[in-house]
Amino acid sequence: MASELPFSMDEYERRLIQIKKRMAARGLDTLLIVNPASCNYLTGYVTFAVGAYQCLVIPREGTPSLLTFELELPGVFLSSWIEDGVAYVSGEDPLKATRKLLDRRGLLRGTIGIELDSNFMPVERYQHLVAALEGCRLADGSRIVAETMHTKSPAEIEMIRQAARITAHGMSAAIDAVRAGTTDNEVAAAAYAAIIAAGSEFMCIDPIVTTGTRSGVPHTTHRRVRIEPGDPVWIELGACYQRYSAPLMRTVFVGKPSQEVQDLADASLAGLRTVMSTVRPGITAEAVAAEGRKALPLDDPSVVFHHTYGYSIGLGLPPEWSDDMLLRFRKGNTTVLEPGMVFHATMGLRRRNLYGTVCSETIVVTDTGCEALTEFPRQYFYK
Repeated sequence: MASELPFSMDEYERRLIQIKKRMAARGLDTLLIVNPASCNYLTGYVTFAVGAYQCLVIPREGTPSLLTFELELPGVFLSSWIEDGVAYVSGEDPLKATRKLLDRRGLLRGTIGIELDSNFMPVERYQHLVAALEGCRLADGSRIVAETMHTKSPAEIEMIRQAARITAHGMSAAIDAVRAGTTDNEVAAAAYAAIIAAGSEFMCIDPIVTTGTRSGVPHTTHRRVRIEPGDPVWIELGACYQRYSAPLMRTVFVGKPSQEVQDLADASLAGLRTVMSTVRPGITAEAVAAEGRKALPLDDPSVVFHHTYGYSIGLGLPPEWSDDMLLRFRKGNTTVLEPGMVFHATMGLRRRNLYGTVCSETIVVTDTGCEALTEFPRQYFYK
């Protein structure tokens, strides 16, 4: 067994059995997985060189093989349980090498499923793979792994708890660093240093810190901006433990906010509390969103919100810490919640280009409701 394998073989065998059941239901004889996070979930194999082509070959009958670049092959044996690791060499076409591997394992027959919904299967690569597999019967193998990942085992939940503890160290350091006259970069640096020192691996998303009017602009982050008196400082962090992340978001106010800003912050917190009190087994994702909607001032046209009240979180590699961005608390999502599902419940409200406030938790669905895995004061902070 690999020296760095994070779970027992029983855990990996359980996952593989579920994958093969889903393959059978879809009529697939072989499944090609190119998403590094999916490969990690099923084998333990991890590398930060996610741009290098890798392909996990799973036959419905038999044992998997993993194809990767020759430089990465030692990492396969260090971090995964895979014994059949195969390398393509520098200058070799990796997609033709995929066909060669399938041929040697007698897997060019039957129906071959390809993980098409992966960011790591762009159109050009897919076209070249189809050409390399000319004469084979191909089918869409998307979402087989993603749907298997929805419900976390107790061992996985413990990994997320560990990540949450590390995230909390980073949030404490970030809040301590906030003061008028410093910069958003200094706050992000404090968070990053604390998270890494506490044991995090490389993160799926770097610490996000945005301040002042930029907090009212979605998806902004630190850019050497000075923090001024009266600013809200929006902080989003997610430490990583054995590739499992636990995001957490808080807002720090430098000085006393105006009543208008405080009211928006109170609405964000009320929305988060409503979502957490609504989540339970048997309810649909869209029903959770509907309840969260009632707590927010979304009839005000000046308020900006993404209308996602939470999304599935778990194992990931850059650029995502979500393990399935289609599993969300959002209108139209009829997925029924089950114990063991884990979500980042996020409630960020903004007035465009003016200010933003946010509060979030990483939560797990329990037998009776939900539990916050991120143990940190659920409040706003004032400096």
